[in-house]
Amino acid sequence: MVGGLHQTLRVFVTHVLRARAEQDGNPCGDISTMRESRFGVHEAMTGRALEWCEIRVLADQTLDTTYVKELPFERLDLCVGLNSGDIAALKEKALRQTLPAGTKLFQQGGAGDAIFLLAHGRVSMMLVRRDDLPEKRIATFAPGVTFGEMAYLQDGTRSATARCDTDVVLWVISADTLDLMNHEAPALAATLYRALARHLANRLREQTLELHDMSGP
Repeated sequence: MVGGLHQTLRVFVTHVLRARAEQDGNPCGDISTMRESRFGVHEAMTGRALEWCEIRVLADQTLDTTYVKELPFERLDLCVGLNSGDIAALKEKALRQTLPAGTKLFQQGGAGDAIFLLAHGRVSMMLVRRDDLPEKRIATFAPGVTFGEMAYLQDGTRSATARCDTDVVLWVISADTLDLMNHEAPALAATLYRALARHLANRLREQTLELHDMSGP
């Protein structure tokens, strides 16, 4: 049962990555490459402007990562829909970490050996590109978000570098812990994979809506 759920999630991951590739201007759905502008300086300036705007939006919302308190574990996105017993069991398996701003959680090209649940702070995903172009910020995560699951589920490498923009609090579920859960607590592992499936399905739905909006009437 657990193996089947894991395989289903691999399919979800492929669809999400393909949708992301198409959104980034790759209509063929090639998930191994991302669009790169020849005008690196102009793009870098635009990226910094967008980053400033996004930070301001985060600061004006309840998801502000600098001034709000740490989200309780049960309020993290991955726990939505789980019962209190499953949440408590999952929390017991996860490792809580506090890290300073500037910390790199993982590097592009590194092993997908953990899943991260962000409880406080901001984390940005940075893409290292070819031809000496500056790093490109492709996403910023606010409290509640789960990330890092795609590389784990695909047994692949990280597609970007995760950088802490602020001091952060996060929960880490390592690949070793997940492997132990598969054997020692299969019911809990199945619950976690179902939660990840729901999380990825929501992400895929959001990507689809964004692609629809971009395509025009």
